[in-house]
Parts: sequence; C-alpha cells; structure tokens
Amino acid sequence: MRTLPLILGRPSAECAPLLARLQALCQPLVPSVRPPEELQRIHLPGPDTVVLLLGLDAAEIVRCLGRLGSSGGPRRILVHCDQRERTVLAAAARAGASLFSLAELIALESSILAPSDASGGVPADASIHRLLRDYNHFLRNRLSTLEQIVALLADQLERDPSARTWVRRLEREMKRIESTTERLLELSSPLPTEVEAIDPLEVFQHVAETTRRRSSAPIEFRFEPAERPLPRVRGQRELAAAVATEVLQNAAAHALRSSAPAVVRTLFTPVEGGVEVRVLHSGEGIPAADAERALAPFFTTEDQGSGLGLTIARRFLDHMGGAIALEAHEERGHFPVLRFARADG
Repeated sequence: MRTLPLILGRPSAECAPLLARLQALCQPLVPSVRPPEELQRIHLPGPDTVVLLLGLDAAEIVRCLGRLGSSGGPRRILVHCDQRERTVLAAAARAGASLFSLAELIALESSILAPSDASGGVPADASIHRLLRDYNHFLRNRLSTLEQIVALLADQLERDPSARTWVRRLEREMKRIESTTERLLELSSPLPTEVEAIDPLEVFQHVAETTRRRSSAPIEFRFEPAERPLPRVRGQRELAAAVATEVLQNAAAHALRSSAPAVVRTLFTPVEGGVEVRVLHSGEGIPAADAERALAPFFTTEDQGSGLGLTIARRFLDHMGGAIALEAHEERGHFPVLRFARADG
C-alpha cells in the first residue's frame, strides 16, 4: 500500500489542487490536514512517510521542524515556504527539511509525495523516466535550499558552535545527492541492444577485485559455482558488470559494518533457462519488515544512500531477460538472488 503523507497546517484555497492530488494518490486512504498545535499529540510516522507543512507562518514552521527534527521519525519533510526567513532556514538545516513554494509542491509527482509499492512489479521505462523527472525536480529544490542554508551559516559559524553540526549534516546530504544524481544518469542513459554470451563468474570476479582494491578495510570475496564451467548468460557485459557492482558493493558495505570478519559469498547455480546468483555476506541482511519495499525506487535505510542501487540492477536485468528478488536466509534477513537468462536458452 502507499505511504500516507502526514499534513500539518492551515492550507488556503490555493492548496486545493495539491490536496486533491494527494487524495487521488492515496486512495482508498484520504490524507487529513491536522493543525500544527496537535503535533505534540500525534504519533509520528516512520522514516519512509512524507510530512508536509502547509500554510504555516514562520514561527509555526520553526516550532514544527524543531519537533520533527528531534523525533527520529520521518526523514522526508517538505515545507511550503514562499518567504524564506533566516529562522526558517536554520530550522530546515537542523531538521533536514526541504523548502518549496506552493507552485513547486503542486508540480511534484507521485514518486515524491507517495512512494510506489514495491510489489507492483518491474516499472516500465515510462515510469522510470517519470520517476527520474520528479526526483530531479526534488533534488534541484533540495540543492537550492542547501545553498541558502550554507549562505546563512557562513556568518553564524563563528558565533554559533552548533552551526558546525549543521554544516556536517549538509555535507552528508550533498554527498547523498551527488550519489543519487550519478545513479539517475545510469538509469536515464540508453541501454545497449547488442547481445553477447557472458561468463557470469568472470564478470563478478572482476568487479569483486575492483571493489576489494578500493575498500578502506580488508574484505574477502568467495565464489562458489555449482559446476564448472558455468553456462554462459545472455546480455550485455557492461550491464552485467553494473548489476554485479551494485550488489557486491552493497554486500561489502554491510559486511564491513559487522563485528565478524568481512566476507562476501557469491553462489552460482545453473537452473532451467538461466543461472541464479546469490550474494550473501557476513553482515545483517535486509530485515523482513523492509523486504517488500527494498526493491522500490528511492527506498533506503542509509543516511547517504540513494535508494536506486537495486532499481538499477532490476532494470538492467530485466533488459537482459533476467530478474531480481530477495530471499530469506534463516534469521539473518533477506539477501538478493539474481537470475540471468542462459545464452543458449
């Protein structure tokens, strides 16, 4: 089901188009507008819920952002703010909120205000391009907000020690945006059409060696083919390498965060019509509560993650006649299983 936005404020008649769109996006749920003074009594939603502040004055925005920023709840906070006062900019920096004019908020599409359901299957290219357009719009506004906040902090940094914390948060956000834009370029670029027979073991070994050399800490990659030689798979080498890069780098990052020695195991199993590749690691897998959403665009639990890694892998695999899924492994969580189509299948 879709995520229901929490709307706080006193919206005017100008907000009617936005509220109508939210109601259409969230059917059969109807988003309600709650007055800001009720925020203290509201059970704040989880990190993947959008909070929208509409029609509030500067003082009310600052109070709401202070409560939301200290709650550990939602990560995505959109603020209708045509007049960007210094106090609002400072509160936005602390809460990690994005400021938009009303016209910009109304222009946003469903990928921002109501994230897609992960169980809806592989999105078509048209849906991907709509997501790209919407998210690029979101990022442009976020960068504009950051630039204004940085300008504000420039003359406060020496007077206000807490501003240094804001600057570090902004730097992390800028890195996340840079990572996201790189992945957006990958998704929006034309895909090659030439088909070749690929050795999946060789592709994953090459990517693993590159990942190991670039890692700041020791990590071991193990490859376990069920038979040798493995059947060759059909597709494009550069896309297969991009898929391997997304899943191996993600696995390496999780393995390095665990207390055990960092190990990534890649299992290759020939099946009818294809080769399945399971990527396991010594860290924690994706929790069961997140497994259904983990393949959705922009879903991430990382502070600097783009939420597009598995989206890229899924799109490239689909283009090559393959697929990606998540598989439960006892109590360790869910891990990706990739399916490549056999070259002779």
